[in-house]
Amino acid sequence: MNLVCITGIDGAGKTTLARNIAVTLRQQGRPAVYVYGRIYPIISRLLMALGRAILLRKDDPRQDYGAYTTSKKQTMCNPLLAWPYTAAVLFDYYIQVWFKLLRHLFSRRIVVLDRYIYDTVISDLTVHLNYSPAQTERAIERGLRLLPTPMLTVLIDLPEQVAFSRKTDVPHIDYLRERRGWYLRLVIRPEVERLDGAGSPESLLQTSLARIIGQLTGGSSP
Repeated sequence: MNLVCITGIDGAGKTTLARNIAVTLRQQGRPAVYVYGRIYPIISRLLMALGRAILLRKDDPRQDYGAYTTSKKQTMCNPLLAWPYTAAVLFDYYIQVWFKLLRHLFSRRIVVLDRYIYDTVISDLTVHLNYSPAQTERAIERGLRLLPTPMLTVLIDLPEQVAFSRKTDVPHIDYLRERRGWYLRLVIRPEVERLDGAGSPESLLQTSLARIIGQLTGGSSP
């Protein structure tokens, strides 16, 4: 299995790019499959719903996003909540992601993952639990010790204003701004390459394919 990951903030175009990469690779005669790399939260969703109902019911993220996130972080940083929540997130994630990947593990397929452990750490742990950069990096490293490491991770980056204009289900532009800052920190990782998501989808597709082919052939990508 050759693993390629597509990551970035909501509205970056991850799903479109991941699907197009898998289709184009198959058209070129290379075995490829699209896999959605996020999971359905079960235990962690119950804990979040309970927290909102009991502790955050007076806060509305669409009315005052700053107050809502401050209150949420103060609440979630309580060790009595943080540890069970972290364990629930990771339990849900590892079980479900491995279920999706196992069937491809010993194949020659190129698995194009639409989101991966980076997105779970940033969106479900770092932001909610107010992690430091060091904590975030450790969480990703621990995750990749228990999961296959991608041969390439494409980070689609674009201004949060552009991403916000594409999404109707994002509560506030600050939601994207905060997450974009964390995603940009991923570029220090050797498997991560940042690509400009503000260009045309075709340009982004061709650049991503060039990087993937370069990795597969062991040569330098154009």
